[in-house]
Amino acid sequence: MAIANETALVRMANKASTDLTGKEGYVAVYDSGLALAATANLAGALGVIVEGGANSSDVAIAGAFGGIVRCKAGGSISCGAKVKVVNGGTVESYSSGAGTVIGVALQAAAADELFEVALRTPITFAS
Repeated sequence: MAIANETALVRMANKASTDLTGKEGYVAVYDSGLALAATANLAGALGVIVEGGANSSDVAIAGAFGGIVRCKAGGSISCGAKVKVVNGGTVESYSSGAGTVIGVALQAAAADELFEVALRTPITFAS
């Protein structure tokens, strides 16, 4: 039995002053243009960057946090761990406390690696 993985991508013009070239796997937000997520602006989270791009170019985003996508690890992550967004748009393991969980790690990862995550609608936890 095969499992099909289809993730809807949204193409948006990068009109922000942020160059998103090479930022595949980072969480993007919309704040007067596309930018990398920071803990202070997660309310505008769009999804994970699949194809980055320079200013005025198109950027592809796995929108609405659905499907399986490769995210950029901000630290060591175990397979099966819940992952949360951290400053700069990377993700780290979440166990408790404050944080915005966006999915579950489908493979282990070390810092700065791209790894597969099953995305879900973000859930923000207070401390």
